[in-house]
Amino acid sequence: MVNIRDKITEVLDDFELPYFLQGTLADDEPYPESFITFLVYQAENDGNFDDEPTRQNYYISVMYYDSDPEKVETYPRQTILPAMKEAGFIPDESRTAVLLDPY
Repeated sequence: MVNIRDKITEVLDDFELPYFLQGTLADDEPYPESFITFLVYQAENDGNFDDEPTRQNYYISVMYYDSDPEKVETYPRQTILPAMKEAGFIPDESRTAVLLDPY
């Protein structure tokens, strides 16, 4: 099976922004002005053969943070989403409208 974290980071490497696994930013370090976090929060088997998974669906969250509210509104849709699609990820369009993490 594909290492989904590696596949995500291959896409994120192209943005020339710091990125982190969600929840790994150190409390005592200043946040970068712009950065991305990601989280793989669910995987489910979508097929089996001989009691082994043949395909898995992963659900991920890629969040963009910036001190500029305009970039928060535009960068994900103009840059991140197209790159993720090009890499083979299939977005859940209903969730792309949620651009800010409330926590």
